[in-house]
Amino acid sequence: MGLEYFLELVDHKHRHGSNLRKYHAHWQRDTNTNQNFFYWLDHGDGKDLDLVDECSRARLEQMQVRYLSREERLNYLVRVDAEGLLVWAKNGERVWTKDELYKDSEQYIDLAFHHARGPAKLKYVNANIIFNQLMRRSLQKGHKWIFVCDRAFRLYIGYKQAGAFQHSSFLHGSRVLAAGQIKVKRGQLRRLSPLSGHYRCKTANFRAFVDSLRENGVDMSRLSISRSYAILVGLEAYAHTKHTVQAAGRAVEGQKERLLHLHPDRMKEEQQRDQPAKSR
Repeated sequence: MGLEYFLELVDHKHRHGSNLRKYHAHWQRDTNTNQNFFYWLDHGDGKDLDLVDECSRARLEQMQVRYLSREERLNYLVRVDAEGLLVWAKNGERVWTKDELYKDSEQYIDLAFHHARGPAKLKYVNANIIFNQLMRRSLQKGHKWIFVCDRAFRLYIGYKQAGAFQHSSFLHGSRVLAAGQIKVKRGQLRRLSPLSGHYRCKTANFRAFVDSLRENGVDMSRLSISRSYAILVGLEAYAHTKHTVQAAGRAVEGQKERLLHLHPDRMKEEQQRDQPAKSR
């Protein structure tokens, strides 16, 4: 979990993590305080700090992420009916992820994503930038309905409101099996994407989620998986390869250090071992 998400989770107001992080950076530079971050921010030495150019105090207080209570969560719970269609557990109506049907009273707040050049520049940028670019493009295309699947394979669906309602809202920031974006039309599952800024679940988890839908009889005849899935698989492979190469490099350096710092007696043994055997 990134620092911004941790700050958002433990903050009793659940202010947006990216905004909290800006103030947290100033708290870290304040060498004259022994106050913990949240006391410093709200009641202590930093209570009058207003980062107008980075994130104003008004913006910090305005952007609070909604965390659902156990009772509220039931309004977002989805089940599968006898026809394999997704319906709202609360009333049995078919799910339709259509913006015009969205009726929550929360306000939306625009989310600014960092710019990048996409997967073609994998050699020059890190995986986080590529992931953020995928998220930004997806939101620009209007894919604002999101889902989470908890570790008991319960599915929740809601409408993303950047800075106010997001993946962490469903389960109060708790761990999940999978999370991403979803499209459903008249109950029929049409599209899934594993993109989530908060929960960057492994692609293996996403596959387990899709398998669970199939096992529970979900109609998947018209389901398409976003190409972002293939990109994330590639990123995971890249990260694994990079880690393997780095580990091998560290092992070689370790061997070199041991050779360079041999005890004199051990060095003599090594030299004798390297000498060719005398002919009999």
